[in-house]
Amino acid sequence: MQRIRLCLLAGATTTLPKSHFRTLLDRIDLRVFVPNLDSSVLFAASASRTDIDEVRARVEVAHRTQLARAGKLNSRLTPPEIDAYCELDGAGRLWMGRAMDKLGLSARGVHRVLKVARTLADLVGDVSIASPHLTEALAYREIRVDY
Repeated sequence: MQRIRLCLLAGATTTLPKSHFRTLLDRIDLRVFVPNLDSSVLFAASASRTDIDEVRARVEVAHRTQLARAGKLNSRLTPPEIDAYCELDGAGRLWMGRAMDKLGLSARGVHRVLKVARTLADLVGDVSIASPHLTEALAYREIRVDY
């Protein structure tokens, strides 16, 4: 049985059977590999206050949009609400079906991708979920497991 090492906290690790690891990861919406930073990058000039304010404004608008639409944030949507608020057109359903088959996504995994895609669409002010939103949401499900 293949086992995977998982970092829980700084310095604390555990090993899990690969089947348990996949089940655990299926419950996480966003998975992003963050490599160690070089000190020159870490201490380089940071984002301007204007950039930060623009991002904050977009997030606040998306937050209000989600509350107005469903009375809750996208992360809290139930499966019936996902069906109602994360509706895909024919091309989107086909694309998601191919991704599900190719990547072995569970129903829970598909729902998580749809909620993230809905949020990404909200952040740019789009009414419907388009393929770029699905692609980006799916990219956030990727994680490097080569350690």
